[in-house]
Amino acid sequence: MHIYNDNISCKICPNLGGSLQEFIVNNIEIIDGIILSEDGLASYIETFNSALMFPFVGRIPNGTYTYKDVLYSLEVNEVDRHNAIHGLIYNKTFKIDEFHTTRSSAKIQLSYISDGLLAGFPFKFNCQILYLISNEGLRIEFKVMNTGESSFPFGMGWHPYFKSDDLGSSLIYFSSNEKLKYDENLIPIASIKTADTTTFEINNQRFDDTFILLKNEVKFKTKNYQIEMNFNSINKGCVQIYTPKHRESIALEPLTFGPNAFNTNNGLLELKPNESYNWIIDLKMKTNV
Repeated sequence: MHIYNDNISCKICPNLGGSLQEFIVNNIEIIDGIILSEDGLASYIETFNSALMFPFVGRIPNGTYTYKDVLYSLEVNEVDRHNAIHGLIYNKTFKIDEFHTTRSSAKIQLSYISDGLLAGFPFKFNCQILYLISNEGLRIEFKVMNTGESSFPFGMGWHPYFKSDDLGSSLIYFSSNEKLKYDENLIPIASIKTADTTTFEINNQRFDDTFILLKNEVKFKTKNYQIEMNFNSINKGCVQIYTPKHRESIALEPLTFGPNAFNTNNGLLELKPNESYNWIIDLKMKTNV
């Protein structure tokens, strides 16, 4: 699905979890998505470009967790580290429920219904993704409804990569004094206090880190554009920062909780039958043209 006007070009892929694979503003690439080809589709299952993550984010070792004294086993889709990673909807096909455009804005709503037969997550739910796109920015409203007869654990995340022509000189702004410590398989084993952080100069650093936020706001500044991302969370939210090897972009992932919360319960949310949860991400931007 391609939406565009004189200032903005967006591509949304219903068959890839309803993910946003292109976002260009004033001819400047903001979102680093996959190429829509066979090679691009193969890379998506490793890089998860712009994937919306539910019911868990990050990694779960061996794909196993216990909820209400019942042991569940998820598919291990990060085989080399033997983890389940990034949820269960990133590769699902979403239905287009609404598509409305004007000269300056667009509204796209997609949905996915789970019948409770997903491996390791036998709970019924409906997902809705609403994209509100305008010349000022992007708003994503991600809603999950429990349509089953029992409660279930959950969390939400978004996995965007933001382009930069010169990543080393780009800046990240957020507020945190705590991050997660990982083992050799990138499973968090503790949280550690850090100096109060407000600005990161990326320089030559490589990141694969989870920071616990004091305020659910992250800013990113490049020589071509700057963004401000805000999101809601009942508990303290997190941001996962990851630099791919090509260093043409950086992942700045808003999360409602950290990796492996299904086992640690740190920040884990729970949805009761007939209840719903709305997660909203606001992305404001300004280009330097």
